[in-house]
Amino acid sequence: SRWFTRGWTLQELIAPDSAIFFNKEWSDFGTKSSLAENIASITNIPVQVLLHQRGPQYSVAQVMSWAAKRQTTRVEDLGYCLLGLFGVNMPMIYGEGRKAFLRLQHEIIKGSTDQSLFAWTKSQDVWILRCFSSSTFAESPADFFGCGTIVRTTGQECEFFLSNKGLRIQLVVTHSVPHSDESFTGYLNCTTLADGPGHRLGINLRKISHDQYVRVGLWSIERSPLPLGDDSDAGKMTTIYIADPETSFVGISNWTGN
Repeated sequence: SRWFTRGWTLQELIAPDSAIFFNKEWSDFGTKSSLAENIASITNIPVQVLLHQRGPQYSVAQVMSWAAKRQTTRVEDLGYCLLGLFGVNMPMIYGEGRKAFLRLQHEIIKGSTDQSLFAWTKSQDVWILRCFSSSTFAESPADFFGCGTIVRTTGQECEFFLSNKGLRIQLVVTHSVPHSDESFTGYLNCTTLADGPGHRLGINLRKISHDQYVRVGLWSIERSPLPLGDDSDAGKMTTIYIADPETSFVGISNWTGN
């Protein structure tokens, strides 16, 4: 049914305590409770979430993954339809296009230390079309397809926020293999259910100044066991800035020298 692929129906499915489903002849054929297992298999939303049962805390990446295959008539609604799920309030500005989903992510980080927000990846097909593109933030919920098993790790929760140099964040940063003066991996405080707490997920970074990086290799994410890196940098947290190439290379600083 198209109902399971529409963006706005995600909240309609999760929010109510109960729901009755009807076919096109308006004959009911079940409730959210009786069809929970079937709905979960179609939508990848856990039964505990559908039935409002006590369960684990779900990561930002997991919640985003529930919307990964959903579509909206207006591109802005890919961001607006998720406001309720993340408890975010922001104005709806139709005409802003994909910036709506970017603004949603900016609002999420104001109240969350969940680094799984950055554990998204692009498909190979998208990378072939946009091989020079890079971004700190995802372009749409589709970038979180396959993130349904990503969970937060326990331990130190470090703040991160947007600055005029980019995303300021504390990560364990190690040289990529093979070693390079520019290629690094920044490890997030999240892992997968299959790997468990002894692993971390890492994003590929390219160094552009002494403390500033851009994310590259958007089609893959690293999975590494602890400790991270060699003996000299294992587990060492570093404060870095992750910038978008557009603001790093084509900005007012090109003309003002700032």
